[in-house]
Amino acid sequence: ITRIKKPLGILIDKDLNQVNGVFVPIYNSDDIFLIEYAQKLIHNNNSKITIIDVNNQLKNNFILEKSIDGLLENYPNNASVIIEKEMNAGFLLSQDLMMISLESWKNLVDSQTIWLSNVPSTLIIKS
Repeated sequence: ITRIKKPLGILIDKDLNQVNGVFVPIYNSDDIFLIEYAQKLIHNNNSKITIIDVNNQLKNNFILEKSIDGLLENYPNNASVIIEKEMNAGFLLSQDLMMISLESWKNLVDSQTIWLSNVPSTLIIKS
């Protein structure tokens, strides 16, 4: 018997009414699957996606860098990249949703990142 692996998502709803501003923190190369979901949000909802490069992953991983470059090239009005140190409460309050992998969520909670208390609704995805 062959089992098909299906993604699982958990939504932490903080009064989510729209999905216009979405940010996606990238903690490691395994988070590359989130780019596909970002593309779907842009295509289906015209969402504005901000990729957060947490640990200089884009410079350290060619495949991840090219995947995000493709997103930026195909959707220049809907996609951008920032590095973590540029994040602030104002940015977080302007976002509707954080989309993050389960492993990165665990890392985020373990690190007790100060901005965690200001995150909007969150979609945690296990690939």
